[in-house]
Amino acid sequence: MSDRARRSRSALPDVLPGAVCVLDTETTGLGRDARIVEIAVIALVDGEIQSEWSTLVDPETHIPREVVRIHGITDRMVRGAPTANVALTMLRRKIVDNVVVAHNASFDLRMLAQDCERTGQPAPIASVDGRVLCTMRLARRAFPEVGGYGLARLVSALEISARPAHRAIADARATAELYERIRQRWSERLP
Repeated sequence: MSDRARRSRSALPDVLPGAVCVLDTETTGLGRDARIVEIAVIALVDGEIQSEWSTLVDPETHIPREVVRIHGITDRMVRGAPTANVALTMLRRKIVDNVVVAHNASFDLRMLAQDCERTGQPAPIASVDGRVLCTMRLARRAFPEVGGYGLARLVSALEISARPAHRAIADARATAELYERIRQRWSERLP
């Protein structure tokens, strides 16, 4: 087993927490200049949604047409929405010290870090001490038979009722349900 695989295996917890905050973001793109246009957080306890929060975010720049075709969020929709500075403060209050779950978490963390750096804010989530769990990574271990680990593929393969729609709250709902399925499988057979 390679060092990378060994580190990856050891970094996964034996027991997945029942109380988490599920996070999703939508952005102006994928690159270093991309900015957040929507954030959603769902408080989840033992598979039950306790609360949902989402906000559009004014990226203070134009949203490219090709990205609008993916998530449907337009410049007009974000006009008057909180800026990243305000939205990140709101996010920090929502997640406090909870374990955060996201699908392809490295992307959401990178987008948050970019907006934090641009606005001079501290990161609301640090990817340390097991405080961030990635459902893409967990699903690879929990459901090796699926073969594809994009959110839409997992939702279809596992017959999850919530449907991702490239909108933050819809994707967070799908991720929340996926996380609970992973957690159930995890407890059935420890990895």
